Amino acid sequence: MSAAAIPPNVNRSPGLITSLWVPWPFATLLLIARFWSRIARRDLGLDDWFMLVCWVLYTTAISLSTLMVSHGSIRHIEYLSSSELTYVLKLQTINEPIGMFALIFGKSSVALFIKRIFSGTKKWRRWFLDINVVLYFLVSLAVLGIMFGQCTSPAALWEPELEISGKVKCINSTFVLAMYMLQGAWGAYLDFALAFLPLTFLLELKINMQKRIALCILLGLGVIAGVCASIKTWAFTKAESTTDVTWNGYALYLWTALELAFLVIAGCIPPSKTIWDYFREGKPIRLTQASASYKLSNQSYDDKASRGVGSHVASVERRGDLDDEELLCLYSV
Repeated sequence: MSAAAIPPNVNRSPGLITSLWVPWPFATLLLIARFWSRIARRDLGLDDWFMLVCWVLYTTAISLSTLMVSHGSIRHIEYLSSSELTYVLKLQTINEPIGMFALIFGKSSVALFIKRIFSGTKKWRRWFLDINVVLYFLVSLAVLGIMFGQCTSPAALWEPELEISGKVKCINSTFVLAMYMLQGAWGAYLDFALAFLPLTFLLELKINMQKRIALCILLGLGVIAGVCASIKTWAFTKAESTTDVTWNGYALYLWTALELAFLVIAGCIPPSKTIWDYFREGKPIRLTQASASYKLSNQSYDDKASRGVGSHVASVERRGDLDDEELLCLYSV
C-alpha cells in the first residue's frame, strides 16, 4: 500500500468510552430503585432477577469494550501491530456472547414484567410474548453457533491471517453477516413489540386521556432501545468490508451499548415508580388493591377467574374508578 493510500491515524477512543459509560450510572440507579421498591413491597419476581443478570452482563460488556477500545479496537487496522490486533479480536470474541446474553436476559425481563400485568387476562398476549422471546433466544444461539463454527479453527476469529494464508477454511462472510443482521432486526422488532403490546391493553381501560398518555409513555420507553437496535442492525452493513475490521466496529460498539443501557433504563422505570412517588410526593410504599390482586393471580387458574388480575381488570373496564396510585401500581407489581 502506498503512503498516499494509508488512512489518517484518528483516535476516536475518548468519545466512544464516554458514550459507553454516561448511561451506566442512570441504569444502575434505576436498577437499585427497582429492587428497593420490590423488596419494600415484598414482591421480588423472576423479572427482577433477569434484569439484574442483564445489568451484570451489560456492565461486563462495556468494561471489555473499554479495554478493547483503549488497545486500538476502533483505529484503522494499519496502525495496529499483529499482537494488538490479535488481542482486541480475542476480546471481541469473548465480548460478543456476553452482549448477546445481556440482550436476551433484558428482553426476557421486560416480557416477564408484561406477563405479570396480563396475568389472568387474554391468552394471546402471553403466547405472543413467549413465542417471540423464545424465537429471539434461538436466533441468538444460532448466531453464536455460526460465529464460533464459521471456520475450521476458532483461532481464525482472532488471527485473520490463518484464513488469508489458506490454513483455515471459513464459510462465506456474507452468510455470517446476514445472520447477524437477522438477529439484530429481530431484537429491534422485539423491543418495539414489548413497547407497544401494553397499548393493546390500555385501550380496553376506561381511564381519562391524561392517565392513558402517562401510562403509554411509562410502558413505551422501550421504543428507544428499539431505535438503537435498528441503527445497530444498519451498522452491520458497514462490517461487510473485512479489510478494516477494527475501524468499522465503532458504530456496533456504540449502538449495542446504548441498546443495552436503554433496555435496562426503560425496563426499570415502571417497577421503580413507587420509589419516585415516595420521594417526590411522600406516598407510602405499601401493597395497594392492585398489587394484592397480583398476589391472588399466582393461585390456580380457576381462582384467577373470580379473584385474580383478570377479574380486577374486568372491574376496571366496568367501573373506571381506580385512583392514580392503584392504577399505576397495577402496572408496576
